Amino acid sequence: MPKTVRAAFDEFAARLEPTILQKADARIKHTGVRDCLGESLHVESAFLTGSYGRSTIIRPPNDIDLFIVLSYPKHGSDFYNSHDGAEKALRVFHYYLKICYPDTPIRKDHPAIHLDFTTYGFDVVPAFLRNGGGYVIPNRYGSGWMSTDPTKHAARTTAMNKATDNYFVPLVKIFKSWNRAHSDKLTGFHLEMAMVNAWPRAAPSLLAPMSPPAAVRYASAQVAAAALFPSLSSRLQYYTADPAGLSGNIDAYLDANDRALTRQRLDSAAAESQIALRHERRDDHVSAINKWRDIFGDPFPAYS
Repeated sequence: MPKTVRAAFDEFAARLEPTILQKADARIKHTGVRDCLGESLHVESAFLTGSYGRSTIIRPPNDIDLFIVLSYPKHGSDFYNSHDGAEKALRVFHYYLKICYPDTPIRKDHPAIHLDFTTYGFDVVPAFLRNGGGYVIPNRYGSGWMSTDPTKHAARTTAMNKATDNYFVPLVKIFKSWNRAHSDKLTGFHLEMAMVNAWPRAAPSLLAPMSPPAAVRYASAQVAAAALFPSLSSRLQYYTADPAGLSGNIDAYLDANDRALTRQRLDSAAAESQIALRHERRDDHVSAINKWRDIFGDPFPAYS
């Protein structure tokens, strides 16, 4: 059990990391779903994406996203170019997956088929390669297909993690845990991409005033978290566009009341985090850890 704030944050981050068994289970389910659909459909590729693919998923996992990329020459006329083709693809996926997993609850949940395994959910997404890069998948908010590019989303997270001396990914997990403890108002993807925009930037260098401002590099996770709470609240005043530039605003799901409520909670956490930092500066790690536990809830370790 931790005796310092830094040790408490290290243990907190470790608690959020999926276990070896959970990762192995995800690989087994990935292979099983791919092989199931591949028996009846022409599958070009299948890959885990979303927070699992970006290494920002937290324990216990909620849903894992799996893209099943179909062959356009074989299935373009069946689904992509046909009337109501995205719905047809989802129905076909549902049909074959129910044959393979008769005892698993399965439902159509745009843009995916959701398998409710006993360990966690799996969202299986029909996809085609997109001309110009990326993929097309069933539209999340209506009929037809929408464009997306999870490789660009992952690249954005990777670049920010490098720019912040590898603090970004652990902080994303920490804030996802905070969000989960406060009613899950934000989707994980929206939160992660908003955090890229919200991460404080340094002032331009006098030697290179026209260069893009660099991400601030913090000395500890707790100082970074305290800076991110108010910055993220400010960021949520505005819409968050798809970083790949393909599917509009990724926070269209968020109504005004939930946006305002989330900002209030972030502002409250920002004020509380400053109190925690003051306790730590006075070398009162007991009070500091207790305050961080007030902010993050039971997943945050208690003082030993």
